[in-house]
Amino acid sequence: GGGYAPPPPLGASTYVQGPPPDRLPSEHSMLRSGGNGKPAESRANIWELVLVPWFFLVLVLACFLQAGTYGYYLTLVAIPVILLALNLSFLQYQYKHKKNAEVVLGLLCLVAIVISLSVGTYSVSKSLTEYHRLSQGASYFNVLPSEAGASKLDATTLSFTNATLVDTSRTFGYTDTRTQKKSTFCVAPVSDGDVYRRRVQFWAAGLDCCEAHSNFNCLSPSSIGSHGALVLPADMQQLEGFKRAVLGAESAYDLTAGDNYLLVQWHEDPVGYRNGLFSGTMLLFGIFAGVYLIISMMVGCAARSALFPKEDPDYIVDPRQPSPTASLPASGPPPGGAVGGGGGGGGSAG
Repeated sequence: GGGYAPPPPLGASTYVQGPPPDRLPSEHSMLRSGGNGKPAESRANIWELVLVPWFFLVLVLACFLQAGTYGYYLTLVAIPVILLALNLSFLQYQYKHKKNAEVVLGLLCLVAIVISLSVGTYSVSKSLTEYHRLSQGASYFNVLPSEAGASKLDATTLSFTNATLVDTSRTFGYTDTRTQKKSTFCVAPVSDGDVYRRRVQFWAAGLDCCEAHSNFNCLSPSSIGSHGALVLPADMQQLEGFKRAVLGAESAYDLTAGDNYLLVQWHEDPVGYRNGLFSGTMLLFGIFAGVYLIISMMVGCAARSALFPKEDPDYIVDPRQPSPTASLPASGPPPGGAVGGGGGGGGSAG
């Protein structure tokens, strides 16, 4: 029969089989904390993995909203650079000290910052820059088309009287064939319906929306029959193509442009459009932040489970042993003890 091995004397080491070599934790693994059998020095909890990256995303979006609204464009560069530099320093430090949970937290924050930068940059270029421009100017109401354009040079939105219209019958389109793009600059006088009035202070304008003397399609369907307008930016007011179009209309229709005429884009509700740029951006940021919070919860839970899985019996070792790979000696019994032989016969220690 088999033999009997008494327990080792006090002070002797207990050897328990550890995990197979191919299942040992990697020192450089991003999903297992610690190396060489050492426990992790620190652990990021689930709330940190979920809320910290989301907080950085909301912070960046809030900075973009403020900077775009008030024109603090230096902030758009400074804040992302600072956050990215701090985050990369945090990642480098934690990876050097093998704190893998914190490394994963840093990576999640980095992803949140980069994504929020993309959304914020898009919103500033599409909405907030124009909102800032329109907000910096004055809004005039009940404007007569005969009023001098020089008195409205600070305007960004105009609401004309109900009798005001765009005289599309006196459209002029100028195409500069010398340029590769060959854009057509279109203008039509803003009038009160008096065909005998020759002096034009306001011109409805647009790009590639008319023919040489007809088909002025620079008005959106919703703005037809309306009386509002957005004043074009100063750089567009000075485009040589629009100047030549105005000169062409003067010559073709016996008109005279005012000394400080204004080019406008006809719009149904210019003030509502301006306010909608801001409220639309707020809505976009709010929806995006809410969706990202849900995504962050799922990713954070998955990362937490991968970093700290439930205990695996193959990994349970005696806490007194120096290494999980220690095993029984190749030959010889432990000191002071006897080992019973296997196989056919057995013996005992005297």
